[in-house]
Amino acid sequence: MRAAAPQLLLALLALVLGVAFFVLDPSRSLRPDAALRLLSGLGGALTWGFAALGAGGALLSGVDPSLLEGRLGWLHALLAGLLAWGLLMLGMGAFGLLQPGPILGLGLLLGAGWLRCPALRLPRLSPALGLALVLVGLPGLIDALAPPIDTDELYYHLALPQQLLRAGGLVGGVLDPSGSRPLALHLPFAALLATAGPAAPKLFHLLLGLLLLLGLHELGRRELGDRAAALAVLLLAGSYSVVHDAGLGGQPAHRPGRAGRHRRGPARSGARPGPGGGLALGLKYTAAAAILGLFLVALEPSPALWPRARGPWPR
Repeated sequence: MRAAAPQLLLALLALVLGVAFFVLDPSRSLRPDAALRLLSGLGGALTWGFAALGAGGALLSGVDPSLLEGRLGWLHALLAGLLAWGLLMLGMGAFGLLQPGPILGLGLLLGAGWLRCPALRLPRLSPALGLALVLVGLPGLIDALAPPIDTDELYYHLALPQQLLRAGGLVGGVLDPSGSRPLALHLPFAALLATAGPAAPKLFHLLLGLLLLLGLHELGRRELGDRAAALAVLLLAGSYSVVHDAGLGGQPAHRPGRAGRHRRGPARSGARPGPGGGLALGLKYTAAAAILGLFLVALEPSPALWPRARGPWPR
């Protein structure tokens, strides 16, 4: 019982914080209309996310099945599915096909990937991970159900997908700096808006943030052990930028494309973070610094620069 006391205290703290957030919420997010927005938006976010996961698994099963092995296979499949989703919608936007019918057809196409996707192992939970999910998820849920108030939401992250849907395609011409970039997240946001309502993009963004915590925990567990994994997720969950942006319709805090294959090895392994790096740059150009660091770790390091890197890294 004494050994479980810290875990029980953490669970009680998370419960108290969750209740306090909902009781003191000034936006009154527990109204009936908010519940309907929650059901519609959450259903759309989960459905599209599930479809992207199946599509990514099908793609990787034909390109590199080893990426689907282990407990990080689901994360690799999700990243590949998000990349495919955004690129396919980029093509649809170029040909003026951002209409409800073609968008629903794309969703069916992505979901059909489950016909070829192999079984994926689920991530493991721990008390620290559960606490981090609650700390980020509950405040983010309130933000996701509340009306958009963030400047970036109002003027860009949610406004641009609405413009894409009104225009039925890319806006501003090929050289427009905002409306014709790869838009790796804004084009999927347009699909979510068209099929599941205004709360869906914000709930999908929250879902990506929680999945980021799951992936970080599993990666830390695999490479450095349980204690390091717990510290990593709690450190990330305690970041103001993560908690503040979790339920907003944007991507400043959650760049899933940063997750790559963090193993050292030959050049082939070093190239694996490439698609993930491209996805991260499609989300936000400031991800370039993190991508550079990942590539330096993925490549075979020099013993003179990283004398201890040859210790516990290989698996």
